[in-house]
Amino acid sequence: MPKAPLVSVIIPVYNAQEYLEACLSCVTDQKYRRIEIIIIDDGSTDKSADIIRTFEEQDPRIKYIKTENGGPSKARNIGIDRASGSFITFVDADDLVSDEYIRSMISQIAPCDVCVCKKVRWNQKTGKSRVDGWKEFEGTKEDLKRVLFNYQRSMRGVTGRLFKTSIIKDNNVRFKEGLNYGEDMIFNYDYFKYIREALFIDETLYTYRIHNKELN
Repeated sequence: MPKAPLVSVIIPVYNAQEYLEACLSCVTDQKYRRIEIIIIDDGSTDKSADIIRTFEEQDPRIKYIKTENGGPSKARNIGIDRASGSFITFVDADDLVSDEYIRSMISQIAPCDVCVCKKVRWNQKTGKSRVDGWKEFEGTKEDLKRVLFNYQRSMRGVTGRLFKTSIIKDNNVRFKEGLNYGEDMIFNYDYFKYIREALFIDETLYTYRIHNKELN
C-alpha cells in the first residue's frame, strides 16, 4: 500500500509567546500524522524560541528555523523552500486548528488543486465570532470566479487551505516580501492562475484570532 502523502505545515512565528503553545499543540495533535511542521522563528525577542524548542524535543516532525526579522512573507518563503511534502498548508502562530484540519482536507482534495475550509473569525477583544458563509463548492477555475466574486474574503488569507507543492514550486509562486498589506491575496491570485479545479468544503476547521475591535 502506498504511503499517505506528506503534508508540510508552515508556521511563521514572531513574538507569539502568548498563543504559540496552544497553536503548536493543536498542530502536533493532528489525526493525520504524516506531516512535517516547519517553524520559522522570524527574529522573536520574547520566549517563543523556548516554546518551539520544547516542542522540537518532543516531536521529530518539527523543523525549527531561526532567522533575522524579515517579516511573515520572507518567513513563509523560507518555509516553502524547505518543504518536502506533496501539499502545503499555512498556519499562523496565534491561530488554532481542529484535529481533523489536515485529515479532512487531504481526504477530499483529489482531483482538485486547492482545498479551502471554513474559518471561525474569533475576536479576542469582544468575544464575538463569525463563521465563513460560503456553501460547499467544487468546480473549474472559470466556475471559481463566481465564488470569488460573491465571497472575496476567501482571497484575503492563505490559512485554512491546502495547496499543491508542485504548483507552488514549478511556477515560483511566492509571497511578495516587503509589503505591509495584501501579500496573502497576491499569493492566492498567483496560485489560482495555475489551477484547474478548486474545492471549498462546508467544514469549519480553522480558528482565526482577531486582536482588534473589528470583526472582519
